[in-house]
Amino acid sequence: MTAHPKICPRTGELLFFSQAPSRPHLTYHRADAAGRVVHRAALDVPAMTFMHDFAITERYVLFYVLPVLLGDVRSPVPLRWDDDFPARIGVLPRDGGNEDMRWFDVAPCTISHTVNAFEDGGAIVLDAVRAPRIMAPHALHRFTFDLSSGRVAEAELDPRFLDFPRVHPAVVGARHRRAYTTELCDFGPDVGFSRTVARQHDLETGAAALHDVGGDAMPGECVVAPRPGSAAEDDAWVLLFVHRRDGSATELVVLDASRFASPPVARVRLPCRVPLGLHGEWLADAAA
Repeated sequence: MTAHPKICPRTGELLFFSQAPSRPHLTYHRADAAGRVVHRAALDVPAMTFMHDFAITERYVLFYVLPVLLGDVRSPVPLRWDDDFPARIGVLPRDGGNEDMRWFDVAPCTISHTVNAFEDGGAIVLDAVRAPRIMAPHALHRFTFDLSSGRVAEAELDPRFLDFPRVHPAVVGARHRRAYTTELCDFGPDVGFSRTVARQHDLETGAAALHDVGGDAMPGECVVAPRPGSAAEDDAWVLLFVHRRDGSATELVVLDASRFASPPVARVRLPCRVPLGLHGEWLADAAA
C-alpha cells in the first residue's frame, strides 16, 4: 500500500494504490468520504517498481512507473536501477480502468515524493522531487503533460537537494503557488548531508525563502496547519520538529507561513527526544 494516500479537499475522497510482486503489479483504489471503497482498477505494468508516491488532480490520478525495480524485500538494498526499463508516467481518469490509462515517456529518473499536480487547460502539470538515478540528490522538477499531443515538457525548478515537499491541504490536486521543502545541505555520496534547513518556494517567481534554525539543529518535514476558515496558501502555520545531533530533547517549532523567514511564533520544548523521522501530519480538532 502506498505511504502517501491523497485526500481530495473538494470531495473528501481517499485515493491510494497497492502493489504486488505478481500481476497485477499495480492496483488503484478510490474510497468515498465515508471510507467505502467505491472504485478499484488493476493496472497493467510490466514489473513492480519503486513507487513511493503518486499524484491527483481534480479529474485524474498519476502513477510513476520508473526504472527503479523492487527485488527481494529481505535484501538490505531491495532496489535496483535498470537502464533498459522505460521511464513512464501514467495518467488515468479518477473513475477509469486500465483501458483508459495514457502513458507518457519521460527522461529516466526516480521520484521520491510529489509536491502536487493540477490541470491547466489541456495539460496536466506535475511538480515533484526528482533524481536522475537512485542514491543521487533530488531537485524540484516540473513535468507538463500535453493531453492533446501526448508530449511532455520537463524543467528543473530548483537545483538544490530538496525532499519531503508539502503544500497547503486545500490545494491538493489544484493549482498551487507555494511549496514547502526540506533542504539537505552539504551532501556527499559517502558522508550524506551535514544539516537541514526549511524552504518555502514561490513557484511563480522562483524565490525560495529560507528558515534556518541554526547551529546543529536539523528541522524535519514542514507540516502545513491551515488557519481555520482560510484556504489561502500562506495563511497557515508551518510545524517543524527540530532535532539536535547531541540527542537532546526535540523542539516543535511553529512558523507563520506568511512570514516564513521570520523568527518562530512559538517554540515548544518537548519532554523527550523524538527520533529523526521522515513525515508528519496535522489533524485539526473536529470543532476547529
